[in-house]
Amino acid sequence: MGTFKRFGTHSGFKCDFYLHIGPVEGAWENWSGWDGKRFGDQLWSDVGRGLRVPTESCPGSQDERVPSWYNYHFLDDDVSLKLYVEEPEPGDAYEVVPVSLDVISLWSEAGDVAERIYDWLDATGKYLLVAHEVGGMRVAANFEVPETD
Repeated sequence: MGTFKRFGTHSGFKCDFYLHIGPVEGAWENWSGWDGKRFGDQLWSDVGRGLRVPTESCPGSQDERVPSWYNYHFLDDDVSLKLYVEEPEPGDAYEVVPVSLDVISLWSEAGDVAERIYDWLDATGKYLLVAHEVGGMRVAANFEVPETD
């Protein structure tokens, strides 16, 4: 399973992976600019389907500090997922992927879970994806990520 095994080389209890996610241009019907709530709800639903976890039982909520941001959290005995939807920051190298998904596997190798969700989201054709290990090292991307200084 999976198109690569870079996630699989990182193992250990509660090893984190961070996925930065954004919309693929033209893949969203009736898309007219950034809509964080709509994007977050659809992504959260896709994450739940991809991992076969009931994310619909814990819908997103508006961030109290910044009303245009949304947060989603899911926790069960096997996995912890945290999705943070923020406004894109123009000029930032990651402006096209302003959403972050933290994947923490509580019992199996986190790489297996992160790779599964990366592959699932990539296969939909709707998302730009960049994956990082906990230390910040990029392990995968499905588009050319600009270099930062």
